Amino acid sequence: MGAMSAPSSGRQVPVRPVMRRPSPLDPATGTWAVIGAGTHGTAAQQALVAVGIPAIRYDRAPAVDRADSAVDRRMGHEVISVEEIEDIEALAVTSRDVITDEITTEYVSGVVIATGPYADWSFIDPDTLNVVDGRPVLAHRMFTPRHPAIVLSGPDVTAGLERQAAVIAAYAAALRNNPRRALAFHRRACARLLPGYPRVVTDPVADQDYEAVLAADLASLVP
Repeated sequence: MGAMSAPSSGRQVPVRPVMRRPSPLDPATGTWAVIGAGTHGTAAQQALVAVGIPAIRYDRAPAVDRADSAVDRRMGHEVISVEEIEDIEALAVTSRDVITDEITTEYVSGVVIATGPYADWSFIDPDTLNVVDGRPVLAHRMFTPRHPAIVLSGPDVTAGLERQAAVIAAYAAALRNNPRRALAFHRRACARLLPGYPRVVTDPVADQDYEAVLAADLASLVP
């Protein structure tokens, strides 16, 4: 008869259950989400609000003061998924409270991702960001050809950051007020990144002066 193994003396650590709660927010129609509360996220949110687009900002860092606890901020919330909800033509942004582990979902019209360099983000499908060879290939350093209401504000933009934020806000406003203009702009900007065109795997305006590109974008979006 084989020797019996001794019972384990280690204590079993209980697994904290996943808690799903109704969102305390009720985003107005047309609200955008801004993922990231750094320089790029702040610029994007301020520009959106300036043109009348409500914006909710998410960041996994907890709130440090009363202002960071405002209803338009989800500080201490790590975004774990961004999904398209076709039935209601919205994007579902699901986040986890880093302290309580509670999970909530808000439904928004658009998303700005401003979380720094791309690092195989788990919260969004790489195909949505047109990832090629480990990096998103974008038009005008911000637009993915895969979805017209998902925009990136990347760390490679510094001098033109405020102007880029203005373009993002003007584009969001156009999607709300004049979607035909906005979608036509998006198709023109992203055309060379899609199959069926002499396709490129770099930003089509990579060799152009970025300030001039942004000025032309604003002229196309603002009537």
